[in-house]
Amino acid sequence: MRVNQRRLVPVLFVFPAFVTLACGHDSTAPVAPTGAIEITVSTVSTIGLVDTTAYMVSVDNGAWQAVGVPTRVKIGGLSKASHRITLSGLPASCYSTSDNPLSVDLNPDLGTLLVTFSVSCSLEGPNPWDY
Repeated sequence: MRVNQRRLVPVLFVFPAFVTLACGHDSTAPVAPTGAIEITVSTVSTIGLVDTTAYMVSVDNGAWQAVGVPTRVKIGGLSKASHRITLSGLPASCYSTSDNPLSVDLNPDLGTLLVTFSVSCSLEGPNPWDY
């Protein structure tokens, strides 16, 4: 049996190219959505003005970011998961009346998660029976 080389050569090059393209990497694969947490601090004081410029927050033990009063900080690029937010930099006469650290569940499909830490400042400090 004699094979015609002119017809065989195009088939040998076209078929592997078709298979390669058909089985190639899908560049349209979905990417997991990320979300953001916006953090504010609300301070109530019975001792007059307090320095709120030292307030710092960290998400999941990451980098510390300043969050003053009345400003807020937005931390993005977070996955759908439970995240731990820690507040620090409170003056000696102040304490957080919110859980600190605070655990929150982030779902990027629902938009930015708003979180507020409540801080109380007084000469007496926190009530030891509140813990």
